[in-house]
Amino acid sequence: TVLDMTAYRPYPWQVAFHNSKARDRAIVSCRQAGKTWAGSIESLRLATRPGTEPGLGWAVAPDYPMLDASTMRAFLRWCPPDLIAKRDEAQHKYTLLDGNEIQFKSASDPETLRGPTLKWLWLDEAALLKREARDILAACVAASHGRTIMTTTPKPTAWFRELIQEGRDDLQVFKVP
Repeated sequence: TVLDMTAYRPYPWQVAFHNSKARDRAIVSCRQAGKTWAGSIESLRLATRPGTEPGLGWAVAPDYPMLDASTMRAFLRWCPPDLIAKRDEAQHKYTLLDGNEIQFKSASDPETLRGPTLKWLWLDEAALLKREARDILAACVAASHGRTIMTTTPKPTAWFRELIQEGRDDLQVFKVP
């Protein structure tokens, strides 16, 4: 199964986000601009990227209510049902036909995020995460030289402001008015 993107009508900035070659990417935009849709679609693209070994990717939101109301809803909106081989609702984990796993996690308790090596990571409402959670998650994806995408409203917490002002070559930030 391939992703059917015929219903997705991306804005020019979403096209640029999807086409970016940067290892890490962030979208900073107001509410209802399409950042979570872009994040969910890019998560599916990272999970099913041809020529890569199956692995685990996480979609993380600051808390479970946000995860349930927005992040998971957007992902399930765009993920073709026949792409999912197994659902573990208790663990918020989906195993795809190709063996890739996508798990949805809350960052409300950063200690619960320690441990796994992640192929990719999506931080939805990234600027609302605690710095400790972001640091733990960065280590989980760094071990695999994986990719990180971040989608967030412009709430400039200190760690997020520092991150986007660092001028890293491997991070591209899309600021959408």
